[in-house]
Amino acid sequence: MKNLTNKTFHSKDNQARIKLGLRLLVALYLLYLTKGIIEAAMKGASSMPTWIMVLVSIVFISSSVAFCIYAWLQYKHSLIDMAKEDDKMSEKKSEDDNS
Repeated sequence: MKNLTNKTFHSKDNQARIKLGLRLLVALYLLYLTKGIIEAAMKGASSMPTWIMVLVSIVFISSSVAFCIYAWLQYKHSLIDMAKEDDKMSEKKSEDDNS
């Protein structure tokens, strides 16, 4: 029965890591878009005013940083929840063993 608990824990741990990875990819994509905006502004290849491009770049960079922080906090929260579930499963198993 202990192996099943560990397998479940590792499965949820992998899910949390996958979610973290995908969220970080989204943040990197926002940075990639920002790079494209900045490059277009530097080359003068855009019809938008420079101040709009600067404003959009600031918003995208801020969003990327905020999303990274959010992803990390959610990952840590998932790990804490998994630890609590593991503790509950251990307590339930010890109660069943004592009965």
